[in-house]
Amino acid sequence: QHEEKALRKRIEREYRSLLRRKPGSNGHAAQVKYLASLIEKRTNQQRDNLHKEALQITNAADTLYLETPAVRYRKPRWSVMPGMEPVIMDEAWWMFSEMIRYKALNQGKFIWNVYKYQPLYGICSICNEPVPKIPKQSDWCCPCCGVKIRSELNAARNLENMARQHIEQQQ
Repeated sequence: QHEEKALRKRIEREYRSLLRRKPGSNGHAAQVKYLASLIEKRTNQQRDNLHKEALQITNAADTLYLETPAVRYRKPRWSVMPGMEPVIMDEAWWMFSEMIRYKALNQGKFIWNVYKYQPLYGICSICNEPVPKIPKQSDWCCPCCGVKIRSELNAARNLENMARQHIEQQQ
């Protein structure tokens, strides 16, 4: 975490240094090359971390139930080189789920996809009653059974319940 933050600051500093150099000069060309190597290093570190986490998850379970992440387009919060990334895809979660998927398949483990339109957030995990629209990442109280729970925990429990039902149907 600390190394990643330090590398990001280093990239920003080197980019500012690049802006001070005269385009077309040898120093500018060398700085572009150096900056590209730093960006590549950061990308490789992030990809390596995702592979390690995916392997840890697949080793811990025999059956995996994954929610299919919704990939959307958005503007970057910060850009190393403004203008070079006008739109990026929020694909880190998608890439991570794909890594988990292929690692699990290589190990012969079962994977079940839960698609984004299945009601993980809209149903109370305790009483299975539909709940009025609740925002993600918030605490809410079920109007039927009165349980107070975080929406992510409720969605995780609903996913677990769906997985159990799926296993029972397979047997």
